[in-house]
Amino acid sequence: MARDKAEFLSAVVVVGVGSFSLYLAYSIRSFQEGILLGPRLVPMAIAGLGISLGVLQFTIAWVRRVASGKAGDATFSGAGDGKRPALSKPAVLRMAAIIVIGFAFIWLFSATGYLIATAIAMALLLVVFGTRNAGKVAMLTIGGTAVYYIIFIRLMGIYNPPGWLINLEMLGLS
Repeated sequence: MARDKAEFLSAVVVVGVGSFSLYLAYSIRSFQEGILLGPRLVPMAIAGLGISLGVLQFTIAWVRRVASGKAGDATFSGAGDGKRPALSKPAVLRMAAIIVIGFAFIWLFSATGYLIATAIAMALLLVVFGTRNAGKVAMLTIGGTAVYYIIFIRLMGIYNPPGWLINLEMLGLS
């Protein structure tokens, strides 16, 4: 039942992080209050998706547990059914790193705007997912951020809010 315990716990963590992310996304200041499209839409959609996936994971784990006839065992003890191993320590650390990077991104875009926050988060995520070549990380980060800038800020005209720490409007990049 170690697998069940890990699935229930990870589902609760995903719902908790999604709920907190939804709160943070809702707190994003918008000059277009009441309009669906705006700076809150994508963060709120991602948070809602995270909550939904966490609830789905919890439900599937519960249904599997009930179907196996072990729903009365509330201790979650045992070695599991052997079909799938519990999460490994590197996988859990990688998930924790991604969550921390997500919260850092939220803080960074309020401090620096989306452009710098995207570059930093992209570089960190590349490293977390195994890219160890510094040149490749730099090239993908600069290229990815440039693509983001061109598509979202220049072509789509999405407002890149100035950060309270760094204001890119002074450089003409917003």
